[in-house]
Amino acid sequence: MSLFRQISILLLVVFTLLFILILSISFNEIKNSAKESLYENVQNSVSNISLSITNANADESTIKTVLNASFDNGNYEKIVFKNLDESIVYERIKKEEEIENSIPSWFLDFVQINEVSSSSTVSQGWSVLGNLEVFADRETLYLQLYKIFINLSITLVSLFIFTLAIISLLFRTILKPLLTIKKQSDMALENKFIYQEKIPFTKEFKSVTISINSMIEKIQNMFNHANEILKRNRELLYIDELTKLYNRKYLILKTSEYLEENSMNNKGYIISIIITKIDLLNKKIGYDNVDKLFLKAANIITDETSFQDANIIARTNAAEFIIILPRVNEKEVKTIARQLSIDLNNLLEDVLDEEIELYLGVCHYKDEKNHSELLAKIDYTLNQSKVFQGNDSYYLNNSEIHEPKRSFREIINLAKEKEEFNILYRDIVNLDTKQSEYKTISFEIKNKDKVYSYGEFIGTVLELDLLEEIYLKVIEKVLRQNIFDKKVAIQIPSDFIANMPFEKLRKIFEDQKSFNKNIIFELEEESFTKYEFNCIVFLNMLDDYGFDIAIFNFMGISEEYDYLKIKKPEYIKVNKRFLHSLESLDAINMIKNSLGIKIIATSINNEEDLKSLENKNINLISGKVIEKLI
Repeated sequence: MSLFRQISILLLVVFTLLFILILSISFNEIKNSAKESLYENVQNSVSNISLSITNANADESTIKTVLNASFDNGNYEKIVFKNLDESIVYERIKKEEEIENSIPSWFLDFVQINEVSSSSTVSQGWSVLGNLEVFADRETLYLQLYKIFINLSITLVSLFIFTLAIISLLFRTILKPLLTIKKQSDMALENKFIYQEKIPFTKEFKSVTISINSMIEKIQNMFNHANEILKRNRELLYIDELTKLYNRKYLILKTSEYLEENSMNNKGYIISIIITKIDLLNKKIGYDNVDKLFLKAANIITDETSFQDANIIARTNAAEFIIILPRVNEKEVKTIARQLSIDLNNLLEDVLDEEIELYLGVCHYKDEKNHSELLAKIDYTLNQSKVFQGNDSYYLNNSEIHEPKRSFREIINLAKEKEEFNILYRDIVNLDTKQSEYKTISFEIKNKDKVYSYGEFIGTVLELDLLEEIYLKVIEKVLRQNIFDKKVAIQIPSDFIANMPFEKLRKIFEDQKSFNKNIIFELEEESFTKYEFNCIVFLNMLDDYGFDIAIFNFMGISEEYDYLKIKKPEYIKVNKRFLHSLESLDAINMIKNSLGIKIIATSINNEEDLKSLENKNINLISGKVIEKLI
């Protein structure tokens, strides 16, 4: 509750008490004074009417005439004349509805003035004619008191409003720096750091503003330092200095991500290229010429294979290149390998001899358990390519059965029609409490004949350009079926961000507005580097509907990390291998501390992985080991 609202409530209580106090004292004084005045008037009226009756003839008709004349010309509620036997000779009464029409009934009940009357014995000479009683008209008193009450109420309410207006004006003037400080603090919570240039004059506010500015500056410096470390790490840890391709460390980190069960790139082909006897080549043409040769080779490989964002091209050692192509078929990869062999042999024809040779191998990857198994497969392929020297490249065959595209299209279309997308929930566990803190979502196709895992059908989905339809359907289903108290996260792949169907998404959000609670949308770090504009528009849309965001597959490959300040992420997911580097660990912890973002370690599959997190200040994990923890 704001300070102004608190003071307004306090003033309202004070004015209410004053109002009651004034009514109970002043109003009662006015009421009693008015009653006394009314009683004096009615006494005078009794005397005058008695005198008029005495001076007139004492017959009944004359008495009635005098009483009627007095009643019509005065303000009386009732006039009664009784004979000596106390029998009413004549009575004149004012109609009650006249009072009720003039004054609200609640006010009459509130004031409650008893009858005000005065009586006198009327005589003529020594003969007593009867008894006259005159009742004062209370309507006049009620009207006067009602006007006083209304005027008093208006005065007090006006005074209250005027006082509030003055206080509001004073607050806006005197406490304006406090509002700026509040705005500054609120923005800091959203990771938007504003330095207040105008220092307040008031001593207390000045001190607070300087302190907050200092705090903001420190947080900003921490973030900038972490940003610089991650940028430097990207250059030192992941980029080959000569060719500017990715290196072996990046390849290992990225393949660990690709081999995840729920990755869109968990199957595909790998082309490996090696030039033997690099030391002889250096002696033959010189180090500088060898560098130029490898730079040209890197350009040829990049030109031939960088047709998809998901492709990875890495120089894993001085004379070895590895290309991962997750979204190509066998025919396409063989064509690419053949063309690479031709172009590279043409480039190296002047230096190749019996000892310095070029070998190229192709293998399929799918269902490998980890990067070590995959690298072993690549090494085996290269060794086999040296045995079969007569071909442009060596292809390592895999015996596997593929669903035809047409069949998969039918399966997917039926899944959309029959709601066969089965939502799977996986826990993110807090190591301190051993309790689930978040749930992440994957999905499968489950029909009456078979269950298709995400990895089995997502490659075909990409080939058939059905990614948008499926993810829209899944997002709608997740929103509609959200029944958890914990926050539930949906991973949004970069391919979906690349062609974001904003209007369709907005319609889903509108239709499922009542189910928006506890939903987190996870975006890949890669999305911010490749599709920055779409990401910003998407973040603004999520903000409009009250959704949270998170980052997954974070590897520190961005050139800038200002996107973390656009909308504060709930958490950042990093692969366990990213945390093996001390520099990366320091940088991610700086981001965690400066921006207040949680860090989740992924792919924690066994006790060894769990042990590797000790003393790393990471207490949120996901992976197969969770089954043993909860």
